[in-house]
Amino acid sequence: VEVFAYDWRHSVRDNARHLAALLAQALPRAELERQPVHLVAHSMGGLVARAMLAQAEGAALWARITQLPNSRFLMLGTPNRGSLEAMRWLVGLNATQGKLALLDFAHDTNAIIDIVRRFPGVLELLPFGDDDADYADPALWKTLKTTLGASWPLAEAARLREARETWTLIKAQPVDPQRMRYVAGCQPATVAAYAVVTVDPPLLPPRRKLAFQGTAEGDGTVTWKSGLLADVPTWYV
Repeated sequence: VEVFAYDWRHSVRDNARHLAALLAQALPRAELERQPVHLVAHSMGGLVARAMLAQAEGAALWARITQLPNSRFLMLGTPNRGSLEAMRWLVGLNATQGKLALLDFAHDTNAIIDIVRRFPGVLELLPFGDDDADYADPALWKTLKTTLGASWPLAEAARLREARETWTLIKAQPVDPQRMRYVAGCQPATVAAYAVVTVDPPLLPPRRKLAFQGTAEGDGTVTWKSGLLADVPTWYV
């Protein structure tokens, strides 16, 4: 077993190049012994692996791996079209983020957002399915902030553009139904949509907030709609 401890704060494209370098070192032994190679990727790790397969060096390595009988690429809850949990981090409504703000006397919620908005890996986890809103559009975030009267800092337009480039790369990477497998988790509720709602009584100045809507078809972080890939065999656990 070769563990690839990638840095989730960096772009999956950068991590993909490091993964390719690790595979390039390990693959000759597998080829010599004619042993299968299994890529086991949890959550965002699946995006790292798919980004690797979409790059020239990674594609060449995968072609060699497919020559080894019974080789597989297993994704465990990978957000293949992103997750709204990334959005919740950027608007200060993620549960873990709230706990951090309570424990950290130096950083409030907005200060934490100011940190995570700079991580390419967080922005690349925003939803990017064909029927999702364009979360790489700065105007979407500006409008949302104005509508809510919020004070959190916005992600930079350049970093959002880079995230879109990553999404384009991953979406263009074809699946291999014969060698790819997906395991989908099951939890009572996974965030699947959001709406801006008015919460104050009519006699008070209107106050708006984000209300997130859940689905039972997900693992608690990634919905099945966002994770599953067409024609790829799937198990639900």
